[in-house]
Amino acid sequence: MLSLVRALGDEFIVVCQEFFSRDIKPPMPVIFIPAEADLAAAAGKAVKKATGDWILMLTSNENISSSDCEAVKRLSRNHAVEAYYLIAQNKLEPGALGKYERIANKGKYSNRKVQIAGYIPAMEIRFFQKSVFKKIFSVCDDSIHINLIDNHRGIAHSGIRLITQKDAEAYTGGAREEENHRKDFMRFTHQDEEIPGGNNASEMNIFGTVGFSLISEKDLPSLEAGLEMGFGSINLFNWAVHQLIKKGRYNLAVSLAEKVISRFPGNYEIWHLRGIAFFYTLNLVDAEKSMKKALEQNGKDKTTLSDLARVLIASGRLNEAIVVLEKVRDIHGLTPENEYILKAIKNKSGKTAGISLLMLCRDEEEYLERALKSVKDLVDEIIAVDTGSTDKSLEILEKNGAKIIRHPWNDDFSEARNAGLDHVTHDYVFWMDADEFLEDKTRLSFYVFKHLLPINEKQAVIFDVKCFFGSLEATNLGIPPTDIIKRTSIFPNLKTVRFQGNIFETVEQSLAAAKIPVIFAENIFIKHHNDNNEFRNRRKISAMFKSGTASHRPEDFFRNTIFWLDAGNVLEAADWFEGAVIKADGDRKYLDIICRLFSSFALNGKICPDSRIFRELLSRYGNSYRIASLCADCLYRFKEYSQAAELLKKLASPEYQPPHNARDHDLMRNNWLMLSMASLELDDYETSDSMLDLLSMDNKTADTARAVSFYKAIRVKDLDAAIAVLDKWIRERNIPIRSTIDDFAGFIRLIGDIAEVAAKYGQTDAGKVLLRSAEYFTSTITPMAQITPA
Repeated sequence: MLSLVRALGDEFIVVCQEFFSRDIKPPMPVIFIPAEADLAAAAGKAVKKATGDWILMLTSNENISSSDCEAVKRLSRNHAVEAYYLIAQNKLEPGALGKYERIANKGKYSNRKVQIAGYIPAMEIRFFQKSVFKKIFSVCDDSIHINLIDNHRGIAHSGIRLITQKDAEAYTGGAREEENHRKDFMRFTHQDEEIPGGNNASEMNIFGTVGFSLISEKDLPSLEAGLEMGFGSINLFNWAVHQLIKKGRYNLAVSLAEKVISRFPGNYEIWHLRGIAFFYTLNLVDAEKSMKKALEQNGKDKTTLSDLARVLIASGRLNEAIVVLEKVRDIHGLTPENEYILKAIKNKSGKTAGISLLMLCRDEEEYLERALKSVKDLVDEIIAVDTGSTDKSLEILEKNGAKIIRHPWNDDFSEARNAGLDHVTHDYVFWMDADEFLEDKTRLSFYVFKHLLPINEKQAVIFDVKCFFGSLEATNLGIPPTDIIKRTSIFPNLKTVRFQGNIFETVEQSLAAAKIPVIFAENIFIKHHNDNNEFRNRRKISAMFKSGTASHRPEDFFRNTIFWLDAGNVLEAADWFEGAVIKADGDRKYLDIICRLFSSFALNGKICPDSRIFRELLSRYGNSYRIASLCADCLYRFKEYSQAAELLKKLASPEYQPPHNARDHDLMRNNWLMLSMASLELDDYETSDSMLDLLSMDNKTADTARAVSFYKAIRVKDLDAAIAVLDKWIRERNIPIRSTIDDFAGFIRLIGDIAEVAAKYGQTDAGKVLLRSAEYFTSTITPMAQITPA
């Protein structure tokens, strides 16, 4: 380190750690910065002390060769670049590993076990201009190392100009023969742009091969140049290949893996990764060769052996797969999945089962190609039941060799699917719709699983279906953006197995009647995207109300309610909401979503006291303080003052459990306000005054005091004072903003109602106040509640 300081540095600034000895005297003045819990803050103090334009950040156990010192000096002359990535070829002593582990496990990474190996390279911004220090550290964690995994996107957006390959060649000597000058430099080409794949960054080990969760085709020239120049460890490139495989770029992964193999031919992991990339493309011959080459290097690796067994199964060589899996069992033991596979292979006899894909279709051109591509080479025939497509769906089906069955739509999903079953010719049926698809890694598992399906002894298979509902409004209303349901997706082609239920159809009942066993496939997923296909949703609604029955899952009703709200069709949404309330049947776990949707419909005037949905809500959820409060609000807004007052009096009685949180306490105060107003309408001054007294005692907020002042002014007919209070209340924007849409929207409506009361008593300026409250409402409320009344 000291020799480096002599060759390169103009000053030496030390952030003290316990292993640094103050007895060491460098050949220049030393500035000591005490280490703190927040290492980034300590580094910041150190940089403030620095007088140079450029800063090189190193740890005490790091060094740079003399030739690379000259390269660093040349880099600093390029002022068009503000920061450089350096690769630290970490060959750390055991004592130094503890320091890295402590840093790595600080802050937001403290909940994960971080493994630090002595040979792992850490690529970080270590050489930068002092002027950009704040930009870099404003997006880094509390580690003194600026790690790119969580910070690279922020750095790119902050405008820091990063090194390019051209810069590296120009400022490190130019010619490739000068390998020493370029040895420890690496770059990425994405400058000042959003990094593809950045959302996967958190999956990386923070001291691993940094940045490769962000890999794209733009990075490959730099990686390949690095291979040719001789820098970067095998771990760096293995991780890059691994990331390409994760992103589904299998051909690129194979290409890069082959270049890595040319430099590191003896590394078994890169051979294994190459085999995986081939396997995902169902190139079984090359996959097997690569797996076996990996086992030549490490014949006991459990993962490689298990993957080789799957390749052999997919190739139909079951006896060879048994030998490999038994070797895994003898060396490592079997995972539950491998145990099942071994048992299934031993019990299997005869040829591989044939599978027919059964699909319903109607105007699905947008997603149909994706669905069919995901099952290519996996199924033996495609049976598509088309119920009247007018777009290019039929053309796409014909291009992919599907057998098209034209069938009229009769508001019955089971009828349409069963019409397709009559044309199936293979052993098993796999049903999946056009807005669904198999993931790439699922394709691999499916292909292996297909070879395990018995032909003589029939069985059915359950897959997980990952449902994605990409609606921000749905998320705001408490509906998770994703859901996983289990569905019997593969079943034997038997005349006794048929779909049942005209909506949310299943084959479970007929499978049970036929005594066909059902198993669950853990590693096979179907992805389903709610793509807002209006016809598909109309079909569901039509089928639902034709039968009077529906799904056993209220969530399906709530999601379709959101769909129609998003589409602006409030009447359709209200029908679904009514079904949701009936299906939820008083289950209190749905209270939050019901309250939020109730408020949305109330804003549109689509729920009135004489509607069926109002009666269902009150009868099934009337014991809920929030639901009863919303019903009272609805009654009041429709000027049913007597019924509103009656319900509000019940809410004030011991019959209802008192609120336990701030939200419900605010709601209780609103109910007192509303009861006071309803009582005024009914000339029940005694009740109105008692509510004012309650509000006076509940004087926790200035808003309550203002409300009481307003009502007292109204009661004594001091209209000027009343309007002054209300006008000031709204102008100062001290209206409490609630945590939920329904409370806030209800409160704003109450303000409008108060202004109407003032107008009733002859104060014409109340209209201005009401207008101001409406303007405030539209500028503040969240988008979901901005559904203006008709």
